[in-house]
Amino acid sequence: MANFYDDDKLIDNESLDEKDETVEINESLSEPQEESLLAFDQSAQETAEDTDNASEQSSSEENKKSEDTDTETALDSEKPKKEKKGLNISKKTKIIVSVTVVATVLVLLLGVMLPILLYHAPRIFVKTAEDFVAGDKVGEVGKYFYSLDKDISCDTLTLENGNVYSIDMNKHDITVTNDFNIVCTEERTGTLYIGTRKNDTTYNNKKATLKAKTIVINAPNLDVVIAADVVAESIDVTAKSFAIANSRNGEYSKLDINVTAQAVKFNGNISASADSAINITECANIVVSGVKIESTLNIKTSSALTALKGSQISTLNLDDTSTASIAGSVSLVNGGKQVVMELGHNCNTYENINALVIFRDSNNGSTIKNCRAVIWVEKLAKPLDINIEEVNGKIYCVVSAVQYASSYNYYVNDVLVSEANKSTKLDITDYVKEAGKYNIKVTPVGNYVSGMDLSEQNSDTMYIDGDAISTDYNCVFTLQAPQNLKVTKQDGQYILSFDSVLHAETYKIIIDGKEIKRSDASKTSEDITQYLAEVGNHSIRVQALNSNSNIHNSDESMTSCSVTASLEAVTGITAELQDGNGAINVKWQGVANGFEYEVSLQINGNNTVVVGRTSVLNEGGSVAFVINLDDLGIEYSSADTYKIIVKAVGHGYYTDSVVAYVNLGSNANA
Repeated sequence: MANFYDDDKLIDNESLDEKDETVEINESLSEPQEESLLAFDQSAQETAEDTDNASEQSSSEENKKSEDTDTETALDSEKPKKEKKGLNISKKTKIIVSVTVVATVLVLLLGVMLPILLYHAPRIFVKTAEDFVAGDKVGEVGKYFYSLDKDISCDTLTLENGNVYSIDMNKHDITVTNDFNIVCTEERTGTLYIGTRKNDTTYNNKKATLKAKTIVINAPNLDVVIAADVVAESIDVTAKSFAIANSRNGEYSKLDINVTAQAVKFNGNISASADSAINITECANIVVSGVKIESTLNIKTSSALTALKGSQISTLNLDDTSTASIAGSVSLVNGGKQVVMELGHNCNTYENINALVIFRDSNNGSTIKNCRAVIWVEKLAKPLDINIEEVNGKIYCVVSAVQYASSYNYYVNDVLVSEANKSTKLDITDYVKEAGKYNIKVTPVGNYVSGMDLSEQNSDTMYIDGDAISTDYNCVFTLQAPQNLKVTKQDGQYILSFDSVLHAETYKIIIDGKEIKRSDASKTSEDITQYLAEVGNHSIRVQALNSNSNIHNSDESMTSCSVTASLEAVTGITAELQDGNGAINVKWQGVANGFEYEVSLQINGNNTVVVGRTSVLNEGGSVAFVINLDDLGIEYSSADTYKIIVKAVGHGYYTDSVVAYVNLGSNANA
């Protein structure tokens, strides 16, 4: 099958005189077509060789005659002249006669060869709509192709089964007043192209426009590629796969596109009115290749959409069996089994999505309505510290723990030596046996993997791999490094402890790169609470020391700990009913380090229901949220009491805040 999923081959139709929009064909010509082209080249070459040989022979004969004439003239000067009999033909006349004979032979040869050559050529030349008939040219779709000699205009145009071949528009236009139909229900396979044919493997949209009120393509076994610029009111396609370049309304009020195919790719902008729609059904591979789609895009029946970086989609609707992965921009995403907003995405509103996965790579706010689960994806922090320790003839790599890392990947000189290791300490003795310098690298591994099915997952925060930390190592032996470093929390205090080291006089403790002051440096425990005041990861190193110049200090041993804190409760929470009593406006003041807030509703003291989340911050740090009672299926009653509960949702090193609430209703103060 031809590979038309190449973003570099189809480009926008701007500056068509300067750009070629192309689609590369990876498959080679079929054997009959290759033989036809070869026969054409060989015949032309043989004809040219015959012409050259005839010319050379004529020239040789003329030269010989000329030499004979010169020789005779020289001899005649020595002998008595004799009167010649017969015609007296000059040299110039002889040359003219010879050339005339050769030309006559060539004309006769071409008269016989040219019809044969044209008959075997793969082109079917088209000057009128009636020429779109293959006739006795029968074969696979790639064996022949139509080639336009001029612009084509007609009322209707239908290509069916044996008359279906690719169309080389040859920088011309096709204009059909009403319906343009392509029907190929036979068991024919291959790729059907429509556009200007650049060479055997390339079609482009340069100066080629396909215009029809309706375009209907029914070719379930073909890969269909439209490289021309399309102007239509509706396009209906059933194909094995479908790719389309730039399309626009033209003078039509709107442009609707309906596609049923295994794969669909938009290689050009779809310019259409706001009420235009693109409907794609049962398609496992839909690609928007960094182009703009102004129509509403409806994805149905277990379909999967990928919108690449730079894509712009107006509105995207998905049914509850379809999925999407979006790295571009979209105004509204509505519905879907699972929607993943990749790094670099931009979206204003999400609604009615079963599982919404959002990479938190920007501070742009968005509105999230009626989504069952919201899963935020963050990047793990880079490990704060890394160390190499030698203990009892073993060499260990120790890395500071990263909050929420599921495991760690260890590398020695960029070679992965341990994958998905849950420990922050690894014996690397077997990988650094020879003397020399080694680079040791560790990457924290997250629990999120691209392509995961999270349709059954609840709201959560997941993590992708963090950046690696590395260090260089040279082998040495000294005092043994302190072992069993531990940080325990006792009555709100953080206590560091470790094993004593033989012959050690004192111990140096370094926290986050700074040595702390100790009242008794010989002790093997220390209260380090004051040095862990900030939330986050903290690195702790301990070194055994000796003042004797013959005893070298130990290497530093390292451990780490993470400090968390609860978010503050929101303040200034207010609630009021909108006119008509159909909705409740809730406002509150955002809290420091808070990204997201969960809003719940309790009616008359009954069960509490989570009604939504928001991450939108207004000027001054205030947050607003609207509870639509109608959407929740709740009928407003002035006799009811409403309790609106707001909680700052935890993330990273911050846990959920305590809830804040406000009562609303006639019995609110009861």
